[in-house]
Amino acid sequence: MGAGDLQERYVACAYDTVWLAATDTMKDYPLELEDKDGGLIETAWVETPVHGRPYGLFQREGLGDKERFQATMTLTRREDVTIVRLSERREHFGFRGGARIYQWYPVEPSEEAMHALMTQLTGRLEEQGCFIGT
Repeated sequence: MGAGDLQERYVACAYDTVWLAATDTMKDYPLELEDKDGGLIETAWVETPVHGRPYGLFQREGLGDKERFQATMTLTRREDVTIVRLSERREHFGFRGGARIYQWYPVEPSEEAMHALMTQLTGRLEEQGCFIGT
């Protein structure tokens, strides 16, 4: 998992219920790993276009700027509670200068994207009658 903010919730609900809600939340992304016993769901890299970030003296736009992310959801059983952790690795493909003009480089995770995923998950769990704590 990369650096950046980590979304975490405590869920008072059966582990199987939490797992089903988690897999349902992540179903729109290509999954690299789905391990119920280990409590781990990880997406493959997902590319998204972004508006070019200006660079240089003339503030030119980069050609083909895009970002990609990989989300990881971890479920940890603790007695009557399941701890859900969501993290994201994000990279930007754009102008860097030097010998490698364009390349992937790490950027801060998207708080909005992680918050949206966690909101989807907690909504599904609340519909199942689960209690969500922070």
